[in-house]
Amino acid sequence: MRSILLALVALAPLAAVENVAVNGDFSAKSSPGNFIGWTVWGDPKQVSLVSDGDNRFLRVDTSGKKSDGGLMQEIELRPDWSAVKISIRMRVSKMAPPTADDKAFSRPLFHFLVLDSAGKPTAGPGEGQAPWSKFLVEGDSDWKTYTAVKTIAPGCEILKLECRVLGAQAIADYDDVVIEPVVKQP
Repeated sequence: MRSILLALVALAPLAAVENVAVNGDFSAKSSPGNFIGWTVWGDPKQVSLVSDGDNRFLRVDTSGKKSDGGLMQEIELRPDWSAVKISIRMRVSKMAPPTADDKAFSRPLFHFLVLDSAGKPTAGPGEGQAPWSKFLVEGDSDWKTYTAVKTIAPGCEILKLECRVLGAQAIADYDDVVIEPVVKQP
Protein backbone atom coordinates (compact mmCIF):
# COMPACT_ATOMS: atom_id res chain seq x y z
CA MET A 1 0.00 0.00 0.00
CA ARG A 2 2.81 2.40 0.89
CA SER A 3 4.51 1.94 -2.51
CA ILE A 4 1.20 2.72 -4.29
CA LEU A 5 0.83 5.92 -2.27
CA LEU A 6 4.41 6.99 -3.08
CA ALA A 7 3.79 6.28 -6.77
CA LEU A 8 0.63 8.42 -6.74
CA VAL A 9 2.47 11.28 -5.04
CA ALA A 10 5.27 11.05 -7.63
CA LEU A 11 2.71 11.26 -10.46
CA ALA A 12 0.78 14.17 -8.98
CA PRO A 13 1.37 17.46 -10.78
CA LEU A 14 3.48 20.01 -8.95
CA ALA A 15 1.65 23.04 -7.64
CA ALA A 16 2.05 25.97 -10.02
CA VAL A 17 4.00 28.96 -8.82
CA GLU A 18 1.76 32.01 -8.48
CA ASN A 19 3.43 34.67 -10.64
CA VAL A 20 1.81 38.02 -9.82
CA ALA A 21 3.78 39.92 -12.49
CA VAL A 22 1.51 40.81 -15.40
CA ASN A 23 2.93 39.72 -18.76
CA GLY A 24 6.31 38.92 -17.21
CA ASP A 25 7.30 36.86 -20.23
CA PHE A 26 6.29 39.69 -22.62
CA SER A 27 4.29 37.22 -24.73
CA ALA A 28 0.94 39.06 -24.60
CA LYS A 29 0.02 40.76 -27.85
CA SER A 30 1.02 44.41 -27.65
CA SER A 31 0.94 47.24 -30.12
CA PRO A 32 3.95 49.57 -30.60
CA GLY A 33 4.34 51.74 -27.49
CA ASN A 34 1.69 49.74 -25.59
CA PHE A 35 3.06 46.92 -23.43
CA ILE A 36 0.33 44.98 -21.64
CA GLY A 37 0.85 45.23 -17.86
CA TRP A 38 3.77 47.67 -18.19
CA THR A 39 4.24 51.45 -18.46
CA VAL A 40 6.96 53.04 -20.60
CA TRP A 41 9.69 54.90 -18.73
CA GLY A 42 11.64 57.46 -20.80
CA ASP A 43 11.69 57.55 -24.60
CA PRO A 44 9.17 55.03 -26.02
CA LYS A 45 11.29 54.65 -29.19
CA GLN A 46 13.95 52.92 -27.06
CA VAL A 47 11.58 50.16 -25.93
CA SER A 48 10.42 47.26 -28.10
CA LEU A 49 9.46 43.60 -28.08
CA VAL A 50 11.80 41.26 -29.96
CA SER A 51 11.21 37.67 -31.05
CA ASP A 52 13.86 34.97 -31.22
CA GLY A 53 12.09 31.88 -32.52
CA ASP A 54 9.16 31.23 -30.19
CA ASN A 55 10.59 33.42 -27.42
CA ARG A 56 9.51 37.06 -27.09
CA PHE A 57 11.33 39.47 -24.79
CA LEU A 58 11.70 43.15 -23.95
CA ARG A 59 14.54 45.16 -25.49
CA VAL A 60 15.65 48.56 -24.20
CA ASP A 61 18.06 50.13 -26.69
CA THR A 62 19.95 53.24 -25.59
CA SER A 63 22.99 52.36 -27.70
CA GLY A 64 22.59 55.54 -29.79
CA LYS A 65 23.20 57.85 -26.83
CA LYS A 66 23.52 57.64 -23.08
CA SER A 67 20.01 57.96 -21.66
CA ASP A 68 17.26 56.40 -19.53
CA GLY A 69 14.61 54.09 -20.86
CA GLY A 70 12.55 51.03 -20.01
CA LEU A 71 9.29 49.73 -18.59
CA MET A 72 7.82 49.67 -15.10
CA GLN A 73 4.99 47.83 -13.37
CA GLU A 74 3.32 48.30 -10.01
CA ILE A 75 1.86 45.32 -8.16
CA GLU A 76 -0.54 45.72 -5.24
CA LEU A 77 0.81 43.91 -2.17
CA ARG A 78 -1.48 41.80 -0.03
CA PRO A 79 -1.29 42.08 3.79
CA ASP A 80 -0.60 38.34 4.16
CA TRP A 81 2.65 38.54 2.12
CA SER A 82 5.90 38.74 4.12
CA ALA A 83 8.17 38.82 1.07
CA VAL A 84 8.32 38.17 -2.67
CA LYS A 85 10.69 35.88 -4.54
CA ILE A 86 11.94 37.67 -7.64
CA SER A 87 13.45 36.14 -10.76
CA ILE A 88 14.34 37.67 -14.13
CA ARG A 89 16.54 36.83 -17.10
CA MET A 90 18.70 39.62 -18.54
CA ARG A 91 21.40 40.03 -21.17
CA VAL A 92 23.33 43.07 -22.36
CA SER A 93 25.20 43.95 -25.54
CA LYS A 94 26.94 47.00 -27.00
CA MET A 95 27.43 48.52 -23.54
CA ALA A 96 29.69 51.57 -23.65
CA PRO A 97 32.34 51.61 -20.92
CA PRO A 98 31.40 53.88 -18.01
CA THR A 99 33.15 57.23 -17.72
CA ALA A 100 34.43 58.96 -14.60
CA ASP A 101 31.28 61.11 -14.60
CA ASP A 102 28.90 58.12 -14.52
CA LYS A 103 27.20 57.17 -11.30
CA ALA A 104 27.79 53.67 -9.90
CA PHE A 105 24.27 52.65 -10.92
CA SER A 106 24.47 54.02 -14.50
CA ARG A 107 23.93 50.61 -16.06
CA PRO A 108 21.28 48.30 -17.42
CA LEU A 109 19.37 47.16 -14.35
CA PHE A 110 16.23 45.67 -12.87
CA HIS A 111 14.91 47.68 -9.89
CA PHE A 112 12.47 46.24 -7.39
CA LEU A 113 11.23 48.14 -4.38
CA VAL A 114 8.27 48.35 -2.04
CA LEU A 115 6.38 51.58 -1.46
CA ASP A 116 4.49 52.56 1.68
CA SER A 117 1.05 54.21 1.69
CA ALA A 118 2.65 57.62 0.95
CA GLY A 119 4.52 56.18 -2.08
CA LYS A 120 7.89 56.30 -0.29
CA PRO A 121 10.40 53.50 -0.99
CA THR A 122 10.84 51.47 2.21
CA ALA A 123 13.45 48.91 3.20
CA GLY A 124 12.12 45.62 4.51
CA PRO A 125 13.07 44.08 7.86
CA GLY A 126 16.77 43.18 7.91
CA GLU A 127 17.58 45.14 4.73
CA GLY A 128 19.28 48.10 6.39
CA GLN A 129 18.74 51.52 4.84
CA ALA A 130 18.66 50.55 1.14
CA PRO A 131 15.08 50.47 -0.13
CA TRP A 132 16.20 50.36 -3.78
CA SER A 133 17.07 46.74 -4.51
CA LYS A 134 18.44 46.04 -7.98
CA PHE A 135 20.29 43.69 -10.28
CA LEU A 136 23.02 45.64 -12.12
CA VAL A 137 24.70 44.35 -15.26
CA GLU A 138 28.29 45.57 -15.44
CA GLY A 139 29.03 44.79 -19.10
CA ASP A 140 28.10 42.73 -22.13
CA SER A 141 26.72 39.34 -21.12
CA ASP A 142 24.69 36.42 -22.43
CA TRP A 143 21.33 35.55 -20.83
CA LYS A 144 21.68 35.21 -17.07
CA THR A 145 19.00 34.54 -14.45
CA TYR A 146 18.99 36.80 -11.39
CA THR A 147 17.06 35.90 -8.24
CA ALA A 148 16.40 37.53 -4.87
CA VAL A 149 13.93 37.66 -2.01
CA LYS A 150 12.56 41.10 -1.15
CA THR A 151 11.06 41.42 2.34
CA ILE A 152 7.99 43.56 2.80
CA ALA A 153 7.88 46.06 5.66
CA PRO A 154 4.58 46.48 7.52
CA GLY A 155 2.36 49.12 5.91
CA CYS A 156 3.78 48.73 2.41
CA GLU A 157 1.23 48.62 -0.37
CA ILE A 158 3.01 48.49 -3.75
CA LEU A 159 5.84 46.48 -5.30
CA LYS A 160 7.40 48.52 -8.11
CA LEU A 161 9.37 46.76 -10.86
CA GLU A 162 11.58 48.54 -13.38
CA CYS A 163 13.33 47.05 -16.44
CA ARG A 164 15.64 49.99 -17.19
CA VAL A 165 18.78 51.25 -18.73
CA LEU A 166 19.74 54.12 -16.46
CA GLY A 167 22.12 56.79 -17.77
CA ALA A 168 24.04 54.34 -19.95
CA GLN A 169 24.59 53.35 -23.56
CA ALA A 170 23.60 49.71 -24.08
CA ILE A 171 21.12 47.22 -25.48
CA ALA A 172 19.46 45.38 -22.60
CA ASP A 173 17.12 42.43 -23.00
CA TYR A 174 14.68 41.33 -20.26
CA ASP A 175 12.56 38.19 -20.03
CA ASP A 176 10.75 35.84 -17.66
CA VAL A 177 9.93 38.27 -14.84
CA VAL A 178 8.52 36.09 -12.04
CA ILE A 179 7.22 37.56 -8.78
CA GLU A 180 6.17 34.82 -6.34
CA PRO A 181 4.52 35.90 -3.06
CA VAL A 182 5.76 34.45 0.21
CA VAL A 183 2.77 34.16 2.55
CA LYS A 184 3.24 34.90 6.26
CA GLN A 185 3.23 31.84 8.47
CA PRO A 186 0.44 31.78 11.11
